[in-house]
Amino acid sequence: MITKEMAQNFAEWFEGTLNLQSSAQPCIYYHAGRVDFSPGSTTGGTAAPVYNGEADIIISKEWWNCRYDFTTQEKADLIYETVQEFLFEK
Repeated sequence: MITKEMAQNFAEWFEGTLNLQSSAQPCIYYHAGRVDFSPGSTTGGTAAPVYNGEADIIISKEWWNCRYDFTTQEKADLIYETVQEFLFEK
């Protein structure tokens, strides 16, 4: 389950992580029935399921970068839709 508020938070965290460290590899992932965010950076650490390859990556840095010209709100809306589609297929 994901809410629009969660998607907004994820978008803000993604943006903030990349502003702090452009080499970070943030992602939104699914593991053990839960959707979560990993900053994928040396400043914020990486979630163990992501690091160990156990998680399904739903939104990657590449996905984010392909939407460079989108606003944070537009990205949040797309995150919500993308995660909803992923969960529907699970």
